[in-house]
Amino acid sequence: MAQNLKVWYILIENQEEGPYSLQDLKKDRRLTPFVLVRKSGSKRWYPIGRVKALKAVFKDEGVFESKNGKKAPLLADGPEALLLNPSDPDSPITLIVFIILLLVVWLIYNSIF
Repeated sequence: MAQNLKVWYILIENQEEGPYSLQDLKKDRRLTPFVLVRKSGSKRWYPIGRVKALKAVFKDEGVFESKNGKKAPLLADGPEALLLNPSDPDSPITLIVFIILLLVVWLIYNSIF
């Protein structure tokens, strides 16, 4: 059964712990959606709340709630989930687009005057 496979590592207080199974993670009261997790064989860490394969760890399944209270859907299955959501105003993509637009406006303004 996949729930008993010990393939998940968590990062608690800058210490890597694991491997844990899905059942182990469900029982761990230290976990929040913001605790970082990685799957065995992966080097990238993701917030548990954004990993679809671990949605059962938390009661509010299928939704990731950010620190500002906004909710975003889970984006992909597994620990290699894409974390950038362009429709989220707090997304790094949104900030990059905003900066580019400011730069274009500044260039246009300076070329006119």
